[in-house]
Amino acid sequence: MSRLLCYILPLVVVLAVGCTTDPHVAEQICRAESIYLDMPDSAQKILSPISNREISSKSLRARHALLLTYCNDKCYIDTTSDSLIRVAVDFYESRHDRRHLMVAQYLLGRVYFESNEYSRAMFEFLKTEDLAKREQNHLYLGLSYRAMADIFDRSYNGVDALEYGKLAHKHFMLHGNNVYTDWALADLGRLYHNANEYTQAIKILSDVMAMAQESGNTALYVEATRNIASSYFAIDSLNTCIELYERVLEIRPAGMHSNDYMLLGSAYATTGNISKAEECIGNIENNLENQHLLYNIYQAKKEYKKALEHLVQSFDRHTELYKALITESSSNTALTHFRNKAELNKERLKHLYLYIAIIVVVLSAIIIISIITIRYRHKLQQQEIEENMAMVVELQNRLMSNEGLLHDQQTVIGQLFSSHYDTFNRLSSAYYECHGMQNEKQKIHNEVVGLINSIATDGKAIKEMESFVDRYKDNVMTKFGEAFPNLDNSDKRLFMYLVLGFSSRAISIFMNEKIEVVYNRKSRLKQKISRSNSQYKKIFSSLIS
Repeated sequence: MSRLLCYILPLVVVLAVGCTTDPHVAEQICRAESIYLDMPDSAQKILSPISNREISSKSLRARHALLLTYCNDKCYIDTTSDSLIRVAVDFYESRHDRRHLMVAQYLLGRVYFESNEYSRAMFEFLKTEDLAKREQNHLYLGLSYRAMADIFDRSYNGVDALEYGKLAHKHFMLHGNNVYTDWALADLGRLYHNANEYTQAIKILSDVMAMAQESGNTALYVEATRNIASSYFAIDSLNTCIELYERVLEIRPAGMHSNDYMLLGSAYATTGNISKAEECIGNIENNLENQHLLYNIYQAKKEYKKALEHLVQSFDRHTELYKALITESSSNTALTHFRNKAELNKERLKHLYLYIAIIVVVLSAIIIISIITIRYRHKLQQQEIEENMAMVVELQNRLMSNEGLLHDQQTVIGQLFSSHYDTFNRLSSAYYECHGMQNEKQKIHNEVVGLINSIATDGKAIKEMESFVDRYKDNVMTKFGEAFPNLDNSDKRLFMYLVLGFSSRAISIFMNEKIEVVYNRKSRLKQKISRSNSQYKKIFSSLIS
């Protein structure tokens, strides 16, 4: 069979299903898989004795079908039946495995192509193209387009063959593998030749020869050389044509095809080398090509009657071929129509089942989601109710706490009220008792000083003042004591008086010190606070500033 599959992407990714059943058979298939790329003939010998009926696992059966079809193609074993590769196609199609189905569908197309069922082959290659586009697989797009180009080429449709050859080369370039790209370029040169664009064919094939020679790819070099030789024959550069064909014979005689010997023999005959031309006859298997070469030889010998006989036979053979091609195309068209119609109905049925399955799944999903949503909302509502109840309890606790705080504040306000007017009462009583006496002022002074000293020296009164400051200044006295545990009591009292807002004069009286001393002590206290590491030092400083 054709070399088209010689460069197929290794099927390891396609054949990734493990050997899980039929231990002996599975072992043989795994062994073939390990060598099929390097030794397809050995792998084919391992796989061919295995019957599909021996394999119970569907996945293993599909794997065997795919491997064996590939190896048959590599070993040029003609496969006229699609029953083997259909196993793989049907399996991967049922699994909706697009990537693996893409390869199986391509191989099915190759089977039809080699059976000359071009319409069916084209149908499979179009499927492969669609799958490759979905998978964004440039390799299989290139392979599909190259196969389509060959179908058009065999049907003598050079224009479409050339267009698909260009597409194949483009996608092989995008794939990035030089092996595919170089061979696609060689194919493109051949398609330009078949489309009668000989100058472009020669240009492209010359580039391919240079690349092949540089990379040491003899097979590619021979292919490009024999194709470029045919283009030189078409433009009547017969000496160049002969030189190129002789180069192929020197490098690899097996690379010469029947048509090449016909062209070489015709070139020999036209240039007068009759003996060389006659040597080519024995290498021509095709009767049409043989008749054409004999016509050229007898014409060169000027035996025009014999030349005309072979020309007529050649013409008759051409007519038979064209009739067969037209008949085959008509028959295939009708057959393909019914087959494609059946395939379309089958696809529609599959899609109908798929749509029904999708609808069932979607409805089930909607019902499940609705149930989950309702339960979730119910749960959220319950959670919200619980949170609200907890909030109510917390508010009740806060209200009770605030009521207690309000009671405490009312008590303190009452105490402050009593204390404030008690002091006023004591001062008024002292004034009344001393009124009219000779030393009235001195006695009032002494009474006030005594009152102040009693407050300043009364530890209970000082404690009450500290408690008052703590209560209404966020425990600042407690925090101050913790921040400065080694501070003198007099400095702590100074801090308290400053927080209470006493003036320096009032503080000098309460502390029984000169006002200058109060100023100095206040300054030193500020310095101590600013130099400390306490986290509250900014608060302390702001309260006494």
